[in-house]
Amino acid sequence: QTQGRLSLTTQDSTLGLPDVFDGPLFFSRLEGSLVWHINKNKEGKSNWKISSPNLLFTNLDMTGMLSGSYASDSDQLVVRGHIDKLSLEKAVRYIPKQVGTSTKTFLTLAKLTGDSRHINVNVQGPLKSFPYTRPDDGIFQITIPVSQGSISIPTSDFLENKHLSKNEQHWPLINDIHGAITLKQAALYLDFPNAKVYKARLKNVHGEISNLYADAPRLKINGTANGTTQDFLSFIQQSPLIKELPIVDGMQAQGNGKLSLLLDLALTHSAVGDKISGTYTPVNNQLNLPTSIAANLPPLQALNGKLRFTQEALYLDAVKGSFAGGAFAA
Repeated sequence: QTQGRLSLTTQDSTLGLPDVFDGPLFFSRLEGSLVWHINKNKEGKSNWKISSPNLLFTNLDMTGMLSGSYASDSDQLVVRGHIDKLSLEKAVRYIPKQVGTSTKTFLTLAKLTGDSRHINVNVQGPLKSFPYTRPDDGIFQITIPVSQGSISIPTSDFLENKHLSKNEQHWPLINDIHGAITLKQAALYLDFPNAKVYKARLKNVHGEISNLYADAPRLKINGTANGTTQDFLSFIQQSPLIKELPIVDGMQAQGNGKLSLLLDLALTHSAVGDKISGTYTPVNNQLNLPTSIAANLPPLQALNGKLRFTQEALYLDAVKGSFAGGAFAA
């Protein structure tokens, strides 16, 4: 028989793709059709093509529909479709096995939560080159919208030592995320026009892992935030930064400001760990220094200027204000 069609309706089935995923995929429902054609070329070699115009699938993590085809003579794979709903907590299990163990560990510990709807899938190229880490190999793009999501990014030290204190395990929770996560070729992109840390509103957050398959991949995130200075202090106090900036511990502030932040985070434990840089611009703030270093001293008032910081130090840039009735500048 040189061609045929198979109608498929199953419940509680298992799909094994050992060259693509680490383990079998379980589905409560698979429904669709498979069509195949077999022909011989001039040399008498049999070539075959299999396609599915629509394959509906459902399991505990997601529901959706895909169409696809594969031709043996050209080695061309095409998969297109959409996933109507995906539980982001479980998304890591559907990442191709070619992604390194360290990256998968990082993504698992990142505690991504929320639901995603209307995910677009577009995969095209030679099967031998899957998952198309270079643009010349083919197309690999999955766009995952995020609404009301959250992520708690692990520190590089936590990847190596699971017995750290709570503040040393993760960076402060980013929540109320609205935006998209995109897998494209070898890269992963985070684009969050809106999100929150504590009560501070984040704007235009962009993150990127340029190569998911690298031996020592890194995640770079930048964005801005507007909120209270107390939220900014809480970010430092509840993060690994407090180890290098102990002067911030116990500080209290009143007023608002703007934060520009760049995180360059290691996805593996390495000599080059997490790197942080940022600038905070307070607007007419009041700052109470911790009693451990300034007991019974009045607060700094009418504080303006820029406070620049890294993972190692805090710098004052054209900071002005008043203290004990007199003006100061630093």
